[in-house]
Amino acid sequence: MRMNITPLPSPASCRRPFRDAIAANALLVAVTLLVPTGTAMANADCQGRFQTTVQPIMNTNCVACHQDAAPADGLSLQRTAAPASLIGKESRGSSLPLVTPGNPARSYLYLKILGTHLEAGGTGARMPVGRALAEADIKRISEWISECKAG
Repeated sequence: MRMNITPLPSPASCRRPFRDAIAANALLVAVTLLVPTGTAMANADCQGRFQTTVQPIMNTNCVACHQDAAPADGLSLQRTAAPASLIGKESRGSSLPLVTPGNPARSYLYLKILGTHLEAGGTGARMPVGRALAEADIKRISEWISECKAG
C-alpha cells in the first residue's frame, strides 16, 4: 500500500506570511507617523502663512525688542522662533494664550496690538511701544489668527 504524503512546508515559507504581516504593520505605523494629520497640516499651513504674512510685520515693528539674543518679556518674534513661540503658548502678562488659533479675541498678542489687553486682565503698554501698527497690519494679524486651526 502506497501512501501519499504531502511534504510539509519549508520553515522559510512558514515565516514568510508572518514576515509580510510585520512589514505591513511597520509600514502602516511609519505612514501614520510621517503623514501629517488634518490638525498637523493645518498648523503647518498656519505656520507657513505666518512666515509670509505676519513675519514681515514683526520684522519691521517688533523684532528690535523681541529678538533671540535678549527677547523682551522672554518673547522672541524672530523668524527662527516665531510662530512656534506664539501659537497656544502662555503669556506672561495675561491668563490668555499669546495666540489662540481661530480666535483673535482670545489671543493676548492681538489684544496687545489693539491696545485692549488691559480690559482682558493684561498688563503693560500697547505694542509696539510708542505707536500703533497700521490698520492693514492689524487686520493681517487678525486674519492669520482667525484662519489658524486649533490643534
